[in-house]
Amino acid sequence: MHGDCKCGDRLTGSIPSELGNIGSKLEYIYLGGCQLTGAIPESLYTGLTGLTDFYLNSNKLTGGISKSVSNFKKLTNLALDHNKLTGMIPSTVGNLKKLGYFDVSTNKLSGPIPASLGNCKSLYHLTVNDNMLSGHIPQSLADLTNYIYVDFSNNKLVGQIPQGPGFVNQTASAFSGNKGLCGHPLPACKS
Repeated sequence: MHGDCKCGDRLTGSIPSELGNIGSKLEYIYLGGCQLTGAIPESLYTGLTGLTDFYLNSNKLTGGISKSVSNFKKLTNLALDHNKLTGMIPSTVGNLKKLGYFDVSTNKLSGPIPASLGNCKSLYHLTVNDNMLSGHIPQSLADLTNYIYVDFSNNKLVGQIPQGPGFVNQTASAFSGNKGLCGHPLPACKS
């Protein structure tokens, strides 16, 4: 299940750190479309190691994505999109071998896209659009073969778009809004 599970105005404030005390038996968190504020508590990353679905999209969350995200070894779906998250996408996200759905779009994330994301061989949905990400798109992401949808648009990415099986059927809109990007499916790079 993807998309918003809207809780409207019924759930507001910050995420209590005690939620992490539930432990590894908790498999799903669907708190999309709430009015949650503040940072994602570190206790969730360290305590809820049995999560397969982690949805905190469409809130007002701030702070960064912890490098402890790698503790979610069973995670298949991670949706942190439409928040106010800052900092970098941690390279430890590449340790999530079962990750298929990864959406951190529409935040204030910066820095490079970690090449380690290419270790997530099950990745079929990758959306990092509408952030302030910079640097090159890693070749490791173009080499993945399961993509149904990718979106790198509206960042500060540069260089030639890597060519590989994962990007063969992608349209220009998936890469648009990055003034420094070039190469198929965008106009050719100037030599």
